[in-house]
Amino acid sequence: MIGLNVERLPAVGELASRIHNTLVSPEASWNEIEAFCRKSVEYKFCAVVVQGCRATKVKGLLKGSSTRLSAGVGFPMGGSITKVKLVEIKEAIIAGADQFDYMANIGYLKSGMYDEFRQEMTDMVTAAYGRPVSAMLEFSVLSLSERVEAAVLAE
Repeated sequence: MIGLNVERLPAVGELASRIHNTLVSPEASWNEIEAFCRKSVEYKFCAVVVQGCRATKVKGLLKGSSTRLSAGVGFPMGGSITKVKLVEIKEAIIAGADQFDYMANIGYLKSGMYDEFRQEMTDMVTAAYGRPVSAMLEFSVLSLSERVEAAVLAE
């Protein structure tokens, strides 16, 4: 049995301030997005992650709160060319994005194209001009060794 040291657990508020609440579903209605953002602000989540096309309106919903806007880039599976992802970042910056969650190109990783995988990461971070960038990886399609390789390349 694993013992749980309750004293080391973060308080609920501290935990919420670390969560990136995500709604990138293409079929989400605007009403669903609004309700999602209201709840995210109410619970004081660190950030909401939405599709870039929602960024401008969502930024307005978050105004005055501590919840940040993270624009999704390259969703759903990261297979778009890097130049397209860079345009997405540029447009999201104009819309007021505070950070980015981008879908890394899994095809590069699975094909052993590590230089391309790493270069795309570098390009995303450079384009964000100091804003945080998180690379999203679909672990369900990656072997353990590919997961480790992705972490090493990101480092």
